[in-house]
Amino acid sequence: MRIAVRRLLGAVLVMHGLLHLIGLDRAGWVLWIAAAAAMVTSGVLLTLGRRRWWTVGVPAAVLSQMAVVTEWHDARWATLANLVLAAAAVHGGAADSRQGLRAQYDHLAATMIPDAVDTDRLVTEADLVHLPDPVAAYVRTTGAVGLPHVYGFRATISGRIRSAVDSSWMRFSGEQVDAFATAGPSGAASGGATRVFRLDATTHGVPVDVLHTYLGSRASMHARAMSMVPVLDLSGPEMLRAETVTVLNDLCVLAPAALVDAEIDWHTVDEHHVEATYTNAGCTVRALLVFDDAHHLVDFVSDDRLRASADGRRLEPERWSTPITEYRTHGARRLATIGTGRWHPPAPGEPFDYLEFHLDSIEMLHGRPAVPGAVTAA
Repeated sequence: MRIAVRRLLGAVLVMHGLLHLIGLDRAGWVLWIAAAAAMVTSGVLLTLGRRRWWTVGVPAAVLSQMAVVTEWHDARWATLANLVLAAAAVHGGAADSRQGLRAQYDHLAATMIPDAVDTDRLVTEADLVHLPDPVAAYVRTTGAVGLPHVYGFRATISGRIRSAVDSSWMRFSGEQVDAFATAGPSGAASGGATRVFRLDATTHGVPVDVLHTYLGSRASMHARAMSMVPVLDLSGPEMLRAETVTVLNDLCVLAPAALVDAEIDWHTVDEHHVEATYTNAGCTVRALLVFDDAHHLVDFVSDDRLRASADGRRLEPERWSTPITEYRTHGARRLATIGTGRWHPPAPGEPFDYLEFHLDSIEMLHGRPAVPGAVTAA
């Protein structure tokens, strides 16, 4: 939706710019040509998705409105197009500013990605011995054996999301970087897990930016409409607990190879169910992993996840699961690619899917992650 809106607006700006050429026979024709050139350029840059298109869009709106004023009687309606352009340019500037959620994500993600790369340590069958049989079979099925140990990943996803069962769906695209706590060659733990996740969505034509951060003992979720207006601001112990469940889910669903090094306490229920207890940053969470006969993880269920309340001001406990419906090959690994996020409200409420996701791309990180305490927000 956001891409479609961007391209539509870009096409409108190009057409609006070309209409300025009717001013060639006016006294101020130089102003009209300058406005046309700036408007068409901004429209093309916007259509192509250039992030700093607004640096041309702002002067284009100013030049166009100056030209309109000189021929107010005949051209006054063009003011509406200039106002739309100005609003879009302000949004673009806010999104790219240092205080914007996008810039914060870029800074944190770059800090988390390790400089050193270690591809010499390969996962072997010996690394699977301490895992429960269903988990070991799952790791083996995803192709981890014979490939380097995984200390994190960088991924892009897409899909749609909604806040409640009666809410409309929003299309979204997102990207994230996870760095996991791992055991070094000596067996000593090397820091805690960190995660940053950015999501772009559009609701009723209004763009919404969302940023999740999980850094050391701090976790937060922020959402802004038009990259400026806060609509969600959550942090604190409850958010830390919720995001710790998400990190455990990332480990199990998107980076199963990292399970061989993760500090997880396992309890086998039966050949298809295993309980995982995970502690990070002093926060302990639990989940039930469900496997099918082909050794694929098909569901992840936790009672430790929390859901944002209707007013977006607090978090409330609610059972959460992520059923997985399809696996695909990404490079040399076979990973969960299509699935859903599902809330299970207490009775008499019925479970409902609030998230449909598709893993578009993923890059495994084979270097030691940075120390979480050294990561600071932009």
